[in-house]
Amino acid sequence: MIRRILTLFFLSLLASSLLATGCSSDDLQTETKIFWDFADSCDDGLGIQLRFHDLENGETWPGGGGVYVIDPGQAASFDTVCTPGSTLCYGARTNPDDGAIFWGVDLDGLETCDDCCWTCSDNLTGLIALDCDKARELSATP
Repeated sequence: MIRRILTLFFLSLLASSLLATGCSSDDLQTETKIFWDFADSCDDGLGIQLRFHDLENGETWPGGGGVYVIDPGQAASFDTVCTPGSTLCYGARTNPDDGAIFWGVDLDGLETCDDCCWTCSDNLTGLIALDCDKARELSATP
């Protein structure tokens, strides 16, 4: 009984402390969702393999080495849950992988890009068209 009273007491202290400092439940948010819309704009008959990378936390979506697949000429929507303020990037290759081109940070997340990363924040959405003209060629390994 005393344990329960102490627990309630400390919870009420915590709640009043948060209210006194002006913290809201939004300030305590540890994750947010980003909605991604991609379109295969390459007219090459190949689909797209896609993966998301959280640069700060080392996470990838989907996990386990998997990839999302966009059928040839189609569009698809995905969502990721991320930590606010972290940087998320996409990486893609053709499906099946022709070994020639990639988009963004590539599937392995090891390339750099100018326009494939965003800061995790609420309500981030947009359409990303993966066009063959914007793809980059893989360099041959020596």
